[in-house]
Amino acid sequence: MARALLGADDIPLHRELEFPDHGVLAYHGNSGDPLNASPDGDATIGDAIGSELILRFPQRVRALVGADHPGIEHIDDIDDVRPVYAVPAWVRQQSVVQRELLRPMSQVWSEVVDEFLSNDFVGHWLKAQHKTFSLDMGKKLRLLLELSRNKVMAHGHDERLTQLYRFFQHSFDGKMSTNAGAELLKRGRGLRFVVNGHSHFASMQPLGNVAGKPAVYFNTGTWRTVHQIGHDLGGRPSFLPYDAMSYLVFFPSGDSLGRDYEWWTGALVAANH
Repeated sequence: MARALLGADDIPLHRELEFPDHGVLAYHGNSGDPLNASPDGDATIGDAIGSELILRFPQRVRALVGADHPGIEHIDDIDDVRPVYAVPAWVRQQSVVQRELLRPMSQVWSEVVDEFLSNDFVGHWLKAQHKTFSLDMGKKLRLLLELSRNKVMAHGHDERLTQLYRFFQHSFDGKMSTNAGAELLKRGRGLRFVVNGHSHFASMQPLGNVAGKPAVYFNTGTWRTVHQIGHDLGGRPSFLPYDAMSYLVFFPSGDSLGRDYEWWTGALVAANH
């Protein structure tokens, strides 16, 4: 494939790129994500969530209720829930939509969460995140998982849980835009725009001004189906699946039409949703 596309044996995979004529710094969103950042390329807590929770959950539910249970295929969508910290709320919603699965899904989710929190790698990560008198990242993750189990799954402090997810979403995404602003201040050189794509929602965040001109952080979002969290009229976590489409175009300095950039984002929702 590399030879067909570039006439070379390898495709260079850049960690970041600068486009000085456009004032753009681009890098992968992982570097600003506290769950998936790994400067040395080591395994992350995001990897552990994927392998120990997201992959195990559908397999274990099938083993309990049978692979041919009506509607069981919907639990495979757990791998498309973004951001990943909304997975417990999605599990809660699925158990409400399919009432006959409430007990087995609650049982399995509680089991995989227990196993996850007992995992040595996870334990070391939680300990490394510890900050006295602070709601550090480890405490946030543990709190989300603890609240998603057993009584909360079955009896539903739903409104409180939904508010908590909303708080964490702003916390995670806000950290990424803060990191972007710090990069602009550190690098200078006329850069005004920071761009990355990641498994969060597409967003455009103003960062202030550089040399009297607006500076902006862009997250082009995920290429996978988005399951966006909200809440229904009773306060219960609710999700809307859709395909997101984002387009971002930058123009060089001195553009004849005076343009800096164009940003278009939209959604396609299938009728069966």
